[in-house]
Amino acid sequence: MAAWLEHDRKVLVDQAMRQFQLHPSQVIAHAFIEAPGRACKRARYPRGPWRYSRYQLLLFLLTQDGVRQVDIELDFELTTSRITQRLNYRFDAVAAVRIEGAAGQQQTFKLTLFNGDPVSVQVSVPDGETDPHEDDPTKITELSQDASGLSHTLHVLEGIAAEGKQWVRHHRRRADEKIASLASAVRHVSD
Repeated sequence: MAAWLEHDRKVLVDQAMRQFQLHPSQVIAHAFIEAPGRACKRARYPRGPWRYSRYQLLLFLLTQDGVRQVDIELDFELTTSRITQRLNYRFDAVAAVRIEGAAGQQQTFKLTLFNGDPVSVQVSVPDGETDPHEDDPTKITELSQDASGLSHTLHVLEGIAAEGKQWVRHHRRRADEKIASLASAVRHVSD
């Protein structure tokens, strides 16, 4: 399921870039949040993350000038995807990013824009199906959030909320430093 979802993500990024008429060179970074879809079935391997028959995906494409966001419904049983919303906003329009709720309980991702428009999605639900002797609900929540891309996306969006457009410059500088470091290591190994 994770492999299918990863392949679908690649297709969805490509589709979103075409809809926004963006070239790959214009996208600095992208990030996803995967949340359970409405009326979905769910299952998991013991000690593994939850997987769903339907997902609500939030895709964030970061460009030099701002964020392009696409909300997508993905249904594995019907093998369909449908864009439900498109948003565009500048980096400086992001007022706050947060997760509400404690691990192991219902958690909601919230992004607030300065104009007051909220972007909100329930990213986890209370887990009434785990055996407390075998499974730690907090660990399962953490595993599921890591699998959903929430940690990475939260890191990126928190950086944007804190730094605004400066985040782009810092991100590019860090990426350039990482490439230079790798190139130096490759030269050192080949010498």
